[in-house]
Amino acid sequence: MTVTKQIEGNPPWLLLVFSLARKGASLRVAVWRKLQRYGALPLGNSGYLLPHTSENRERFEWLATAVRTERGEASTSANLSSRIPRLRQRFQDIVSIDFFRNPLREQVERALNVMQNSQTKLVLPEIGSVSQAEYRNRVWVTRPRPGVDRVTSAWLIRKFIDPKAKFAFAPEDKKPAKAVPFDMYEGGFGHRGEDCTFETLLKVFHIRDKKIPVMAEIVHDADLFDEKFGRKEGFGIDEVMKGWAQQGLSNHELLKRGIQLAEGLYKSLR
Repeated sequence: MTVTKQIEGNPPWLLLVFSLARKGASLRVAVWRKLQRYGALPLGNSGYLLPHTSENRERFEWLATAVRTERGEASTSANLSSRIPRLRQRFQDIVSIDFFRNPLREQVERALNVMQNSQTKLVLPEIGSVSQAEYRNRVWVTRPRPGVDRVTSAWLIRKFIDPKAKFAFAPEDKKPAKAVPFDMYEGGFGHRGEDCTFETLLKVFHIRDKKIPVMAEIVHDADLFDEKFGRKEGFGIDEVMKGWAQQGLSNHELLKRGIQLAEGLYKSLR
């Protein structure tokens, strides 16, 4: 679960809390390495903090998805009530020896209060077999400011799934009722375990083009930053997307340009 708290006058922080079964040793190491790479600040044995940016939120959300999947049931709800007392006790232990009053202290305490008060139930939705005919001539919705996974996923949708697809952008709580979500944190087609959204779409819709698995490896490494496939091509696309975003281009213009980049990458593969 990812808990956010707006701190007046200061950047808000994100808190990631997770636990894994004993048999999840390999994923535990993978998650720990990613958290180290992200520069996350540990809070006890199972909590981590990062400044609240869109990039950091995406990293935490997808790590949470991978953790929930490893527990065996992708739709299992997070149990906040059992974890909050342990986190709060660990927090109090740290406070008791915090003689210099760390500036993060109040922010962590507020985040813990948000967790206790909200009792948010997080569910990883199931995605079963789909009929491609049901996903024709649809509106597909994703989060604003698309990056490498979202623009390549949009390209994949339009090229192999829904040639007349229209795309919309909305925050999680304002998704159009009849739109198909993709790369959203809740519902629709998004990350599944260690797969990015592009990989999920490839598998769910059984896309057979021989170039697409190669593109999936490229997108995975650029999006998840785990060097799983040793592919570097996607990082160029990701950096170009970030540069265009800094120029203030609209969401639709970013998507349009990103789709063109994806088509160019596809044509370059053999």
